[in-house]
Amino acid sequence: MHPFKILIFKEVFFDLSFEFQEDVSPFVLGMITEKPEEFLLNQYKTWKSIPDEEKAKVIEQILIMKEFYFRSVKTQGGIIRKLNQIKKGITSNFGKDIEYKPKENDQNLSEFYLLDFAATLRAIELGLIKLKLCDFFEDFKSRRGK
Repeated sequence: MHPFKILIFKEVFFDLSFEFQEDVSPFVLGMITEKPEEFLLNQYKTWKSIPDEEKAKVIEQILIMKEFYFRSVKTQGGIIRKLNQIKKGITSNFGKDIEYKPKENDQNLSEFYLLDFAATLRAIELGLIKLKLCDFFEDFKSRRGK
């Protein structure tokens, strides 16, 4: 395949991914396979590490997504199930339009990555994330014993 034939590559990629969607690694689809609490804590740490200027650019979109997608979810497990369901829906829609449409594709891609933060904010809102010092300092437990 010629390296500049993006449309052909996308067609082949989406045909294969659609054909083998059940066999595609959960990592490729962005599915969450770790424990809900562990995932949500890691996302919270990631959110805290993002510069405030960058957070300000996306917070409104994240809050809208949180309300739209996770409004009725009340548990950590429910949040992760809903998140996986949404991500699977988004990844299955990537292949439907082979033509590149920047606005639509960029919106889907941006939504795909911001969903994790929307889920995390919902968990924080419900008080489902219990933050401890050892969640932020890896060797906190070992020092505490000394």
